[in-house]
Amino acid sequence: EDFAPAWMPGGEEIVFGGRDPSETNALTTFRIGTGFTDEPVPYGGHAAYSWDHLSPHPNGEGVALTHYEGSHRISLLRSGASEIEFIASSPGASNWAPAFSPDGRWLAFVSDGNGQAQVYVLSYPETNLKRVVSLNGGTEPVWSVDGGALYFLDGRKMMAASFATDTGASGTPRD
Repeated sequence: EDFAPAWMPGGEEIVFGGRDPSETNALTTFRIGTGFTDEPVPYGGHAAYSWDHLSPHPNGEGVALTHYEGSHRISLLRSGASEIEFIASSPGASNWAPAFSPDGRWLAFVSDGNGQAQVYVLSYPETNLKRVVSLNGGTEPVWSVDGGALYFLDGRKMMAASFATDTGASGTPRD
């Protein structure tokens, strides 16, 4: 069972989640033209992962993923590691759908901490600045190639909000 393929920086490898026959959760990297690069990287000690969203960091330092342990949390598996680090978790809330900005300084994600799914951005690697981007709900954040806009769904409408990567300020979302 393989899930959630995502391109790695450089465009020559694809990372994807899955389970091996022993039901161990793992990430696997596939190099275009040559095949699998390494043995799958298992996640030790954690019960379940949601493979619907993987976001490799642009400099290759790791992969953000949605981790489920009572609620959904955003976690990072650093390259070469087998243990995850929590990036975004909120008491009583679920966080999912991580998406690193093209410069790697921001992480967009969805949280239902206010009772409704909203798109947020979190500074990275210092996770001290968190801002809401969507106004009336939002899911499935995707960055523009230059990081100057963040796209997301509001119900069935595609929305776009301008984004300043130097300050983390976002514009009013528009459809």
